[in-house]
Amino acid sequence: MTMAFLRAVFWEFIQNQPAVTALAVAIWVWPYDKKIAALCAILGGLASALLIRFTESYIGGYPLEPIAATLVNIVAICAAIFLFAAYIHARWGNWRVDVTLGLMAGLLLGVLQGLATPGGPMLGIMLHAAALALAGTLVIISIRQSAHRSLSTALVGSLLIGIGMSVIISLMDYSYLLLPGVTER
Repeated sequence: MTMAFLRAVFWEFIQNQPAVTALAVAIWVWPYDKKIAALCAILGGLASALLIRFTESYIGGYPLEPIAATLVNIVAICAAIFLFAAYIHARWGNWRVDVTLGLMAGLLLGVLQGLATPGGPMLGIMLHAAALALAGTLVIISIRQSAHRSLSTALVGSLLIGIGMSVIISLMDYSYLLLPGVTER
């Protein structure tokens, strides 16, 4: 495994973890205070979106993303955290719905990001949307497992989920960094 790929996984984790941790906390506080859950969604979405904006260049020399992409990320990630927290506490949820929602949320975010970033290659947009769909499914299925546990267990779970989703996204988006001699895009 090359250092460039490990760097990509590291920065993906840094970008994703605020949203995953915010989701874990939002789910945990949901039964007690939905306003605090909403605040978690806003802070987690804002932190992840801004980290994506300002650290994406560390992965493979990408330029600063357009402001439209950052705004899409802020709105979409905040909404996803809040809606996933509400969904986890709904009585009708099950693993089949988890898979469907995770896939749909990831695909939607990937498509919206692609639309907000003009000039991106269609194949790259499609692969990124697929990566987000797989990661979204992992997140919603896994986060359910820690939803009714202690906060400390939920936070440890969120770290493991963040690592898993970062590896999935990196394998789909940055697998070219695993090729011999490749250090950047």
